[in-house]
Amino acid sequence: MNKKRNDIILISIFVLAAVALLLFQFLGRSKGENTRITVTLNNEAILKGRIYEDAGQIIKNADYVDLKYISYEDNKLMVMNGNDYNVLVTETEEDGRIGIRCIDANCKDHVCMDVGLTSSEENPIVCLPHKLSVRVIRTE
Repeated sequence: MNKKRNDIILISIFVLAAVALLLFQFLGRSKGENTRITVTLNNEAILKGRIYEDAGQIIKNADYVDLKYISYEDNKLMVMNGNDYNVLVTETEEDGRIGIRCIDANCKDHVCMDVGLTSSEENPIVCLPHKLSVRVIRTE
């Protein structure tokens, strides 16, 4: 009888530890921890890194950034190539995920601005006239 009680206690401890680990894994992360951004211009990466609510942190902590084409001002990422420009901002969605949006561009069609807020690979921001692509990639 005592052995059965000890088995129940041991199993309960393992179950509680597993639940605590899962809660820590899902609730303990920062919102952008598993979300990455890749910005390409003319099929060349100009920015790769984690996404943050503060756009300046994206550049500061980037794995790669080409400052010839991309800069940060007033919590906005500015992508410039000659006279072409696109302005990107980060925003937090209702579910807590961090996404990115193109709020200004001097292209003719503004399709890049029509995409709206994106926080997944399925909905990249693409500006064909400027040959710009912005992809948000979620990793586990």
